[in-house]
Amino acid sequence: MPGVSGVELHDRLAAQPALRRRFVFGTGDVASYEAAAFVRRTHCHVLRKSFERRMLDAAIAVVDTGVDAQRVIT
Repeated sequence: MPGVSGVELHDRLAAQPALRRRFVFGTGDVASYEAAAFVRRTHCHVLRKSFERRMLDAAIAVVDTGVDAQRVIT
């Protein structure tokens, strides 16, 4: 995403209530201060890189149903 980070994109789009709970944060570094702070602040679901297609499908299913069951998709 040239010129904008994933966090910036989230913050711009999350202003729309219908989109706020439909984000999946894909990262290989959930332990960093910045990533952890973002997840705490936004309550996004997290998909840890590197992930398999089945994991992406599960993440999409979770946000599509609106279920807040498991925030870290493994």
